[in-house]
Amino acid sequence: MELCTAKNMDYVKALYFEAFPKAERKPFSVIEKMRDEGICDILEIKENGKPCGLAVAERAEGCALLDYFAVDPGKRGGGIGGRALEQLCRRYSEGGFFLEIESTFEKSAGNMQERISRKRFYLNRGFFETGCEIMLYGVRMELLAYKQPIPFEVMDRVYRRIYAEVYNKAVKRL
Repeated sequence: MELCTAKNMDYVKALYFEAFPKAERKPFSVIEKMRDEGICDILEIKENGKPCGLAVAERAEGCALLDYFAVDPGKRGGGIGGRALEQLCRRYSEGGFFLEIESTFEKSAGNMQERISRKRFYLNRGFFETGCEIMLYGVRMELLAYKQPIPFEVMDRVYRRIYAEVYNKAVKRL
C-alpha cells in the first residue's frame, strides 16, 4: 500500500465511484483538496505491483479516520482486504484509528447481510464497537475503533476538521 500516484488516480477514482453509494460519497475533488491541505491520504492497495483497492484516511487531533476502504470487486475474498487493513492499522493506530460503517441496527435496511458481514470483518481484525452512532449526511453510521478507546469528543473534533463549515449539516450524533 502506498500513496496514490497520478498514474493510478483514474483507477482509484473509478473504484471509489463504483464501490460507494452516492449518499456516502464526498465529491472526489474535496478529497483531493484535503490531500493537498495535508489532512488526507489517498492510498492505493496493490497486489503483485498492480492496483486492486483504495483507502482514504483523514488525520486530525492525532487520530485517523478510515473514511473509505474498498477492494476491487474481482479481487475480493482472497485476503487482500484483510492484509491491507493490517497495514492501515500499523500506519495509523498510534494516536487512535477509527471508522464508520452503515448501521447494523436499522433492521429494515435492504443490505443488512452486507452490513453485518462488513462489521464482522472489522471486529475480527481488532476493531470494537464504540457505542457511538452518527447520522452522516442522513446515513446512520456506527463508529468502530481499533484496539484503544477513543472518546467521542476526539472523534467529533476529527469530523469538525474534515467537514469544517458544513459540519452542522453533515454530522449529527445519535
